Amino acid sequence: MRPVTFWTAFLAVLLAFGLYSLAHDVQRLQRQTGEVRRQIAQESQALQTLKAEWSYLNRPDRLQALVAANQAALGLVQSLPHQTASFAALWQRSEILARALEGQAATQPRGKTPLVQVANARRAQ
Repeated sequence: MRPVTFWTAFLAVLLAFGLYSLAHDVQRLQRQTGEVRRQIAQESQALQTLKAEWSYLNRPDRLQALVAANQAALGLVQSLPHQTASFAALWQRSEILARALEGQAATQPRGKTPLVQVANARRAQ
């Protein structure tokens, strides 16, 4: 056998094996893609179900009835507008509280004010 014929036959076998391997990989990836698409469809359906349940459970008339039924037992009272605050206002209050606690820490013995440690840890974050 001549060397050219040998290398041509070797190259043909090598290419055939490469094509077989490539075809096998494509089939495997197609199966995986189908599985992922099926999972996405299931998750999408579950998400739609959860959204529907959430909408049902958060109907204003249902919530109003629950509040009315449990108001006395839980001691619920209606909040007034001046009782609400923004997050910025809450952060400002925590800063004022931290400064006040630091002032107390200066007058008290060391290690007696755990709230100052908490306030300092918050500020360090």
